[in-house]
Amino acid sequence: MMCPSGLLMLVAVVFAGPTSTTSSADPLVPGVRLPVAARALRTVGVPDEDVRTMLESARTAGLTAGDATLAFDEVRRAVQSHGRPANLADVFVTRIAAGDRGADLARAIDEACAAANPTAEATP
Repeated sequence: MMCPSGLLMLVAVVFAGPTSTTSSADPLVPGVRLPVAARALRTVGVPDEDVRTMLESARTAGLTAGDATLAFDEVRRAVQSHGRPANLADVFVTRIAAGDRGADLARAIDEACAAANPTAEATP
């Protein structure tokens, strides 16, 4: 059985590529940051199974490591601000499959988190 850290490094290698939209001069940097972003999701309360589902959907949709990292960072910010909706992974998968990226994806995730927890106070 592969440990979670080993799985994350494997995912980083699969996602790594020079076509990332991040500004790093080194194309491996986004691949290194992806496991960190995935771990950050877990620390804000996103279950491991949801993180794995989101990783798989991002890979299947052809997101680069940089784009997946940015998406995970947006999910983390939304969860920190509003709380985690029970269907977070489903929302992520649906929006990725619909072609949402960047600001559109961030807005959809933020709206889903806010709708699931309307009394949560937004934090910067």
